[in-house]
Amino acid sequence: MEKDLELKKKILEYFTESAEAMENDWRSVPPDLPAAAILSVVMRDIRSFIHKHQELPLRGRVIARIFQGISSPNYPATTWGRIKQFWRKHIDIDFDWMVRSATEEIAKMRVSA
Repeated sequence: MEKDLELKKKILEYFTESAEAMENDWRSVPPDLPAAAILSVVMRDIRSFIHKHQELPLRGRVIARIFQGISSPNYPATTWGRIKQFWRKHIDIDFDWMVRSATEEIAKMRVSA
């Protein structure tokens, strides 16, 4: 009975919070980027991946997902997990940063080619 009352209280608090308080909960703080040496390694790996897999329709999100080990229907873990060179190699790097960086590298490579 006591746990039930606690749960009801928490639910009531959740739904009666002001919109501003809820908005503050969801605001994301930009993550701290790792040291420049680590970022240069990630950029080198992105370039290497693009060169090795030019035949694929690559996008920044695809490369970030592979580097983080996030499976998708087009890039399943059963296939890409065997490529230890890239799969889950940079799980400690911010996903959004990696998407942006990979997209920029793809654009640079297309312009120079």
